[in-house]
Amino acid sequence: MSNDEPIISTLFDGHDEESREQIQVMLNNFTQNWLPEKQQEINDRLQSQNWESVRECIHAVKGTAGGYGYMELTDLSKTIEDEIKSEKYDNLLQLIDDFNEVCARVYAGNSKL
Repeated sequence: MSNDEPIISTLFDGHDEESREQIQVMLNNFTQNWLPEKQQEINDRLQSQNWESVRECIHAVKGTAGGYGYMELTDLSKTIEDEIKSEKYDNLLQLIDDFNEVCARVYAGNSKL
């Protein structure tokens, strides 16, 4: 994955300025607290090859990221979750690297707002 374009939440689409300010508060919490914690958990659990635990964390990211308007992160999380469920671990390290890159793009997108 080589795209380094910041990712902006789709939650901003079609909202007025007051609503956008409220959305920004929510996104700040997501990108500054929740997502970095999950990302760290995923990377820690990956090191111990605790696949079910990695899957559980990725599953949480999949749903939550979509709710916050980050569909690229949701889609990649689904791919990772499916690979783990299918016990296909060959590409998992690359997928987690991709996941970390997408997270960086989400953080960059939020910091531009």
